[in-house]
Amino acid sequence: MDEDWQVDLERWLAPYLEGLGNKTRRRMCPAYIAGLIGPGDRKSIQPMAARSDAISYDRLHHFIGAGLWDSAPLEATLWEQADQLVGGDEAWLIIDDAALPVMCPTSNPWRHTRCSKARSGGRSVGARGRRDV
Repeated sequence: MDEDWQVDLERWLAPYLEGLGNKTRRRMCPAYIAGLIGPGDRKSIQPMAARSDAISYDRLHHFIGAGLWDSAPLEATLWEQADQLVGGDEAWLIIDDAALPVMCPTSNPWRHTRCSKARSGGRSVGARGRRDV
């Protein structure tokens, strides 16, 4: 298996791994993600563990099934990454959905029309590119 993509994956995962908090989870997460996106048709735990020399089936199963995780640190990291992709705190992301057909409640129910009030629940439509975390 080519090692280059695994190095890139670990570099990309680094900010997310910090949010996991648990040392064992930080070690197991890259192996699990690599199993999901790596070669092989079956993506269940047993075949992924069989393809990997680094992890056993029991350890991978425990990683997936053990307890509740606090998703807030991971979500905060995800929002930071998304902000960087669209240009940071000063950027705006504008999504124009005017071309999408929407059934307008005031028009013929068998005809799709553009109806911004139906799309927005009667409010004006606009989107900010970031979410305050």
